[in-house]
Amino acid sequence: MKKIKYLLFIILITFIGTLRVNAFSVTGATTTTVGSSIAVTIEASGLTGRFDVTTTNGSVLSGGKSIWLENNSTTLYFTAQSVGTANVVVTATNVSDENGNDFTGKRILYVTVKEKSSSSNNNKKPSVDVNKKYSSNNYLKSLSIEGYELEPVFNKETLEYNVTLKVDTTSINVLAEKEDSTATVNGIGQVPVNDGPNTVIVTVVAENGNERQYKINATVEEPEPIEVTINNKKYTIARKNKLENVPTGFEEKLINIEGQNVNAYYNEIAKITIVSLKDEKGNISLFSYNNGKYTLFNEAKGAGVNLFVLDNIKKAPSGFIKTTFKYNDVTLDGYKLKESKKDDYYLVYAQNLETGDKAFYLYDKKEGTFQRYYEELSNVKDKQIKYLFYIATGLLGLFIVIILIKIINKLFTSKERKIKKYQKKIDKLNKKINSNDTDDSNGYDIDDVDERPVIKQVEEDEYVVPKKTRKQKIKEIEETKKKLDKTKPSFRRVSLEDDD
Repeated sequence: MKKIKYLLFIILITFIGTLRVNAFSVTGATTTTVGSSIAVTIEASGLTGRFDVTTTNGSVLSGGKSIWLENNSTTLYFTAQSVGTANVVVTATNVSDENGNDFTGKRILYVTVKEKSSSSNNNKKPSVDVNKKYSSNNYLKSLSIEGYELEPVFNKETLEYNVTLKVDTTSINVLAEKEDSTATVNGIGQVPVNDGPNTVIVTVVAENGNERQYKINATVEEPEPIEVTINNKKYTIARKNKLENVPTGFEEKLINIEGQNVNAYYNEIAKITIVSLKDEKGNISLFSYNNGKYTLFNEAKGAGVNLFVLDNIKKAPSGFIKTTFKYNDVTLDGYKLKESKKDDYYLVYAQNLETGDKAFYLYDKKEGTFQRYYEELSNVKDKQIKYLFYIATGLLGLFIVIILIKIINKLFTSKERKIKKYQKKIDKLNKKINSNDTDDSNGYDIDDVDERPVIKQVEEDEYVVPKKTRKQKIKEIEETKKKLDKTKPSFRRVSLEDDD
């Protein structure tokens, strides 16, 4: 019994040792002072892919970029610019786990920036009472937006509110009072907003770490919303939207659409203009704009190139078939290898944002990288394959022709030709027979010809007794009996007395 328990224990320990948990986390300081920097660590254990790191309020806390993690962690630094609150948001954009499955998620670090104090006491660590009981109260006592009223009226148990903001409002002052003095409130102060729907999250963290979130749906009224429909989906132009992470090679530019000034971004080399469009749910996406035509802006990065994936795909090289695939949660049109069993490589037509050139690029899904596809090299290989095919086909055709000639020659050889062939052999033999050559080795003598008749010996198995019917047999017996009766001698009776 002890041996069995010991064996089960070893198996359990081995199994636990093989378990891997996908860990995705963001850690760092939650408070800092103006002018200081904080270190934010992003960990991705068991995950590989691109993570976008941004801040919700760049005027309070600046920093952030896109990073690539492969089952590891990295640290980024953010600089406190002014007093207020900002959130560091880490989004798993194009990430997969160890089994190749897509992984999505978002982690948020709430940061409060305070005014820098000259007091030297700030550098002293507060004493900690290990016997203290920490409060779990994470309620707000009040919540409001300066100059506006929330709907419904504030209640600490109500977690979602609505407010309509005036035209051209670019920021709001979120005010909140905590019910417990030991709690911490994040998301208050000056918060930037855009035209249309906006979401503001106020988070209350109790002394013991418990969180509670209050949500405010803030809608900025637009004077004359510019509405567009793309692929049967309605959008409005976010005229004043400013990007925290501007795409490579783009600079901010003010353009005019339908008589209204719209904040846009322009790439001088690639000649591309992008604007922000907001859907009915308030989600903002980037689109390229060209004379009233809008195209979803899909920026692709990898292997040192920055691309704009185009939707007007030209004819793909031979060996590829049309398909769609996912990139950054967006469905793109592309091509894949016809003979490939695995969907690891896709071909896309894109424009290089640094050079402006348009070409085919090969996307490696596993590595998440793009590499230019040189069609010329592929064409040379295709030509070589074609030449080898033509040579093989020609040799096969020649072989078939030779076989057909032999078959036809055999089928159409006439009987006369066969007779002539054998007649020649007979004539040759007769020549030898009739030759006057005295040499026995070179001819034949007439005396050698035996004119005696040949008696053929009949083998036993060559003679077959004919079968007779029963009637025939009876008839033969009767005829034989009659013949015997005729040849039988006759006798007569005599006596001794007659001898006298």
